[in-house]
Amino acid sequence: MDNASRLTFCDCQQKYYSAKPPKLLLITDIDPITGEQKKKKANIVPKVTLISGDELTVTTLEEAQKISKRRNLKLVKIVDLDTKTQRPVYKLMTGSEYQAEDLKQREQRKKEKQNSFIKGEKVLILNQRISEHDLQTDIKKIKKWIAKSYEVRVVINGDSNSMQKAVSVYL
Repeated sequence: MDNASRLTFCDCQQKYYSAKPPKLLLITDIDPITGEQKKKKANIVPKVTLISGDELTVTTLEEAQKISKRRNLKLVKIVDLDTKTQRPVYKLMTGSEYQAEDLKQREQRKKEKQNSFIKGEKVLILNQRISEHDLQTDIKKIKKWIAKSYEVRVVINGDSNSMQKAVSVYL
């Protein structure tokens, strides 16, 4: 008995009621000595949406890489996961198109960085039982962050029973 006749596909796992394909395909292999069926899991290769010029095609990532190599084009990931198709989107680009797109993105990041006044956010967590010296040290730290254009958020932890201590730290 050859290997091709011993391998059968178990179609019981392929009955899904959603539009998504099954993640794993079960292959049963019959052991020639004992005659028992052994189930193996075979990975299904994920599909991607490929944009080349005006064409949209659905193919595997390996096939898209082969096409890009054959045509001497670059395979660029545009979207991690398309909301409609639940597949990543790739685009075939020439070297000059890729360079132009990269320059556009750099310019856009530069403009966003210049336009935004606030660099980022810093969070400082204080306990209501903090000593006066530690509080003054943290206040100096906050002043430095504000001078560097960071947004500062202060959280004061403590028991709900002794809110007076937390209010005194706040003031």
